Amino acid sequence: MTTRALIVVAILAASGCAESPQVSGETEAAGQEVPEAAENADGATDFAPMPEEIHFANMQRLTHGGSNSEAYFSADATQVIFQATRTGESECDQIYTMNVDGTDVRQISSGGRTTCGYFYPAGDRILYSSTHHISATCPAPPDRSLGYVWSLEPYDVFTANPDG
Repeated sequence: MTTRALIVVAILAASGCAESPQVSGETEAAGQEVPEAAENADGATDFAPMPEEIHFANMQRLTHGGSNSEAYFSADATQVIFQATRTGESECDQIYTMNVDGTDVRQISSGGRTTCGYFYPAGDRILYSSTHHISATCPAPPDRSLGYVWSLEPYDVFTANPDG
């Protein structure tokens, strides 16, 4: 039993010493040409994938403007739920849904700061965290004078209809 354990540890240690594959961002330093970004007809920026890239061969930009993040597909892959801060619409992150082609964008949440939106498997409800139960306004931003900080807010978990 001890010999077997030593062999497993030796194999794991040796595999950690193998040369790691080149990652994106190292290509320019390695002397390879990095594809240029190009603006398409609707003003969005398209990025051509590296020729050897097999996972992101058909990337499409779905959001424009503001700060958009934490996007997740519905179980039937027809919609996306995401959080965004959009100029003129919200002062802090709100939950939105849209079709996978970027159409029919809807704000689902009702105020406060929100995060972590997900579709229920059946698609009949969504789940997200929000501070709107404390206040409909956005919490004050954290003091970043000492560097990056993550604010701790009194979030609670809510469900809603997917159409708002």
